Amino acid sequence: MQTPKLWPKRADNGLYGYVNEEDVYEIPPSFQAANPFGEDGTAWVQSLDKLVLIDSGGGLIGVPDPEIASVENFFSSGLAEAVSVNAKKGIVNEKGVWMIKPNLQDIRNFTSYGLAIAREDEEKSGLIDDKGAWVLLPSLKWIGTLSSGKAIVVKNEKDRFGVIDRKGEYVVPPELKWIGNYAMNGLAIAKDENNLYGALNESGKWVIEPKYLRMRDFTENDLSVVMVSEGQLKYGVINDEGKWVIRPRFDYIRDFSHDGLAVAFARYDRCGIIDEDGEWVVEPVFRSINDFSPSGMAVAQGEHGRFGVINRKGIWVVEPVYRGIRDFTEHGPAVAIDENHKFGAINEKGERVVPPIFKWICSFFSGTGLTAAQDERGKFGVINERGHWVWEPKFDNFLNILERDLAITETAGGGKGLIDSSGRWMAPPIYADIKPFERGLLKVLLPEKRFYSFLNTKGEARVPLGYNRLLERKPA
Repeated sequence: MQTPKLWPKRADNGLYGYVNEEDVYEIPPSFQAANPFGEDGTAWVQSLDKLVLIDSGGGLIGVPDPEIASVENFFSSGLAEAVSVNAKKGIVNEKGVWMIKPNLQDIRNFTSYGLAIAREDEEKSGLIDDKGAWVLLPSLKWIGTLSSGKAIVVKNEKDRFGVIDRKGEYVVPPELKWIGNYAMNGLAIAKDENNLYGALNESGKWVIEPKYLRMRDFTENDLSVVMVSEGQLKYGVINDEGKWVIRPRFDYIRDFSHDGLAVAFARYDRCGIIDEDGEWVVEPVFRSINDFSPSGMAVAQGEHGRFGVINRKGIWVVEPVYRGIRDFTEHGPAVAIDENHKFGAINEKGERVVPPIFKWICSFFSGTGLTAAQDERGKFGVINERGHWVWEPKFDNFLNILERDLAITETAGGGKGLIDSSGRWMAPPIYADIKPFERGLLKVLLPEKRFYSFLNTKGEARVPLGYNRLLERKPA
């Protein structure tokens, strides 16, 4: 027997029930919150401050552990953070059994080392293992992500940074104003008492003395862009030994790419491209140069303020005749704006693949070869990479394309839902927000902005114990 299509709807009394496709209540509005029915014909609802499971007739099927108010953020270990009815957090397994009793204020993701950052109150953090035992008692103001067996920490109200290992012991004492994450070369950028930057090794020793006004993370070729004051502020580049690779003579330098090239500014409004020796590969004759695409093309602004596209040799592949060009994406052409403020699109050869006839076009980033566009009337539709309407422009609001025949859109009243190309609602516009999640699911925020659910791309939903969040209820 096929489950009837029912949707949660809030009634004038503030409670939720379920209506059919004719907007008639099949299940009376008697719930404080309600999720859509899943493929198995069941739905999670909140009734009398309790989380319960009902069937398509509104009958009670089951009640989860009454001590669990919500389940959040399943970790890669298969465990999940859960909130109890007294608003304390603990850890449950996939069956909803408490593995760590709920007596914590907060818990952050378990790492491959079997450790998680936890707090008993708002003031101090520590480390617990997967049995709930304290490896490091809560004594720190803040603990960063554990990576490579180390974590950046802040000890006290003076906001001094240090580094601890997986045993909670200090590798770097908490005496610095700031420490960044360790790079692949084993160095971390840090700031001393004088607000100068240098680099620490994994033992906490200064490998590069703190003497720079700015210092960026090391790139994969072990170079760091730094700023110094030598009469005026200038940028240069050092290696992981602190030796000058490029003396500080530029107004600005972007990070080097994998091919050893970087955009550099000779002065604030003139840039070109330099190599790792600081030599100009492309002379500084451009007002701006965007990041290069994998095919070696970049949007650039010429001296007269118009935009075009250059290759890595600085040669115009697309002449600078546009008022604006968005960056090329891996999924399609670049949106370009012509002299008449009309939107179209060009390929990397400069060929107009979408004619400039649109009031507005979104970038081609969905991977479907489609994007939202707006006609002269201000109506939204969907076009392909040739500028042909795939969805006729008849929609009043922006369309966020998910699949060839599915998009997220919003009504004039602010509710979001899923719609197909015919204008049929696959999921009604009852949600405060909808975002792509994972495993083919969409995370949706219910109207009160406190309750979450998950939809599939057919608009069907189920929130089993173990997904990001169940209906939250107030502490007893």
